[in-house]
Amino acid sequence: LGHGPHLTSGSLLIPRHVKLDTPIKGIAMGLHHMLAITVQGEVCSWGAGFYGRLGLSHTDNAYTPTKVPLPRSVQGESIACGSSHRQRL
Repeated sequence: LGHGPHLTSGSLLIPRHVKLDTPIKGIAMGLHHMLAITVQGEVCSWGAGFYGRLGLSHTDNAYTPTKVPLPRSVQGESIACGSSHRQRL
């Protein structure tokens, strides 16, 4: 997850760095999606978007980390993923 649409099938056997613009303080992994929370409280999500699980206001897949739109006054403190959902606390 996080390496673009060219890796939609098969396996990536050697882990590779996923580039983000800001330092990350936490990661959460679901069955088909991931979340990252930055030190500033911003949340990024990527992976399978069905059921709107990525929090991006659509059901499309996100092949690279994508910033989740949050109200200006809201900052994430922690994140969690389940098999088909995600939470920002």
